[in-house]
Order: sequence, then C-alpha cells, then structure tokens
Amino acid sequence: MMNDKLKELRKQSMETYTYSDCDGDNNRGIRLNEEKFAELIVKECASIAWNYELDNMAYYRIKEHFGVK
Repeated sequence: MMNDKLKELRKQSMETYTYSDCDGDNNRGIRLNEEKFAELIVKECASIAWNYELDNMAYYRIKEHFGVK
C-alpha cells in the first residue's frame, strides 16, 4: 500500500503516449514512466538525508517518510 507521498510521485511520473490500434487508428494512452518514478523517489530520499544530517537514523527516517515497515 502506497502512502500519499508515493502516490504524488507516481502521479508526477505519468506520461501520455500514442499507439495504433488494429484498425490503424492512432490513440492516446497514459502510462507510468518507471525511470522518472525511480528518479523522483531517489531525489526525495536524498532530500530527507540532507535535511536530517546523515546519521544512523537516516535509514529509519526514509522508511517512515514513505510509510514502509
């Protein structure tokens, strides 16, 4: 289950794309850009570590921030 922060990052990572169906018509869809999603997560984690001075608690703070047990 994702917390609100992960849902927000996922939403920011969505992109539109064009594809052709079996009749040759062009359609638009939306999909998750996994690379962008991962990048946003890493940036968020780095920001947390920077704000809290990297110490032995950074691991727990990052997990808590994302709601991971």
